[in-house]
Amino acid sequence: MSVTYPAGFRAAGMSAGLKPSGRPDLGVLVGDPGTTVAGLFTTNRVAAAPVHLSRACIAGGGGRAVIVNSGQANAATGARGDADAHTIAAATADRLGLDVADVLACSTGVIGEPVHLQPLLEALPTLVHALTTRGGSDFARAIMTTDTVDKQASADAGGFRVGGCAKGVGMIAPNLATMLVFVTTDATVRRDHLQRLADEQLKPRFNALTVDGCTSTNDTVLLFASGAARDVSDVAPGAPGWSELAGAIGEVGESLVRQLIADAEGVTHVILVGIAGAASERDARMIAKAVAESPYRPPGVGACSS
Repeated sequence: MSVTYPAGFRAAGMSAGLKPSGRPDLGVLVGDPGTTVAGLFTTNRVAAAPVHLSRACIAGGGGRAVIVNSGQANAATGARGDADAHTIAAATADRLGLDVADVLACSTGVIGEPVHLQPLLEALPTLVHALTTRGGSDFARAIMTTDTVDKQASADAGGFRVGGCAKGVGMIAPNLATMLVFVTTDATVRRDHLQRLADEQLKPRFNALTVDGCTSTNDTVLLFASGAARDVSDVAPGAPGWSELAGAIGEVGESLVRQLIADAEGVTHVILVGIAGAASERDARMIAKAVAESPYRPPGVGACSS
């Protein structure tokens, strides 16, 4: 059930005709009222339109739902891409009865190709109607592009649940990758504390993954907290439940990283690069990255550095 394993989340996925294959290509995830969100995004100077939109939503304190399309990346699409991303978010917000500032957007697929807007908008009523607490797997399949399998994970932390799903097989390098990652928990976590969890538990893991040394334009990792777990107060640093929750989020992130590298395009071997004795974590990561992305690495080998 991945992202709907924790309480307080509904999801759906379907085929809207955005991909010639007819495979699922449109998904939506929404949290209960009071849901908070934190995000990590590509460091590529050429960021896609939905990345700009989602960054702005989170910076403005919004973000309770996310609409995701696969097939077109809506990257390098200029002003039209920004307008399309806003149109998609606004239409989704209208269907969900939310403010547009509460809807994030993610796209994945062919760079330079605008989103096939009309079929997407026509599919929204059916997609929203299909929302269910059992829709996590449908959502996980809808975000796939050239992935051969969906990537899902879950973990328990005392009275909390954590779930997640991811996609990505190529253009994968540290500082995120061609990946979309969605992690959820039913703990009650303040927005700034949730960002700390994303920075400390998810960022190091997803920034230790490399396949081909290419950083993409759409990379997004979102961490949602619904607050739907019963009889649990706010989880904050040093408070009861913080370390357990952090560990479960890290466990889900670690599982998704390993699933991403196992399914990476052309990969036949996975190498784990470990560095000991470095003067700092920064130095260790630089050394591991240099080894993992060595030009002498044979084709079809992916690496996870730490």
